Amino acid sequence: MTPESSTEEFGAPTDQATDGESVVEDVNQDTAAASPADDQGEEAPSLLDVVTAAAKAETEQENAPDSTEGDEESEEPVEAADDAEATGDDLFDDVPEEELNSYKPKTQRRIKKLLADRESLRKEVGGLKQEVERLHNIDAFIANANLTYDEVNTGFDIMKAMKHDPATALVSLKGYVGQLEQLLGMQLPEELREQVDDGYLDEETALELSQLRSREALASQASQQARQEADALRAQQAANAAQAQQYQQAMGI
Repeated sequence: MTPESSTEEFGAPTDQATDGESVVEDVNQDTAAASPADDQGEEAPSLLDVVTAAAKAETEQENAPDSTEGDEESEEPVEAADDAEATGDDLFDDVPEEELNSYKPKTQRRIKKLLADRESLRKEVGGLKQEVERLHNIDAFIANANLTYDEVNTGFDIMKAMKHDPATALVSLKGYVGQLEQLLGMQLPEELREQVDDGYLDEETALELSQLRSREALASQASQQARQEADALRAQQAANAAQAQQYQQAMGI
């Protein structure tokens, strides 16, 4: 096959190929001018090396951080990292003056406001704790005395009347005095009163008999109350034991 026939078969070179060759020549010339290999005795870089280096330089330029972004990041408060680490008991400690002065004025005002609110809440909670403790003591007294809230309120009303309306207090107290005298056997019941009136008993013997009956009744009442309290205590202990057993079963102990 002659050169002419091969040229006719594959066609003549296009202008695009010619332009590509000129680009390669220009790159080689620029590279040769930029780094004179002949003077240094080094091998001249290839076209692939030149293109790779140019692409790498362009990529690094695109990925380089903007200087304005760096400035903005540098303006972020340094205490942000410290705040992220402030957890647990540190949150309840007072802020040192040196640390407080390191914050911006607006942040300092916010922190001082929060600290003032916290101190106010601490005082309020302290007062509430004292109030709850007083109420707890009153409830414990009422329960131990086997009183009802109505009986307690009545007692408060009588004590109030004793200071501000003694006449009303005296009338109320006389009623309770009469009940106490009957309870203690100091007043004869209707049965013994009739026996005294009929001459079967004298007044002194009737009073002794009345007081004896009263003491027996009070002893029986106290014994019954003690049994009820013991039964309630045993029931509570049984409930606590059952609850503890359920907990142990649930936890697999």
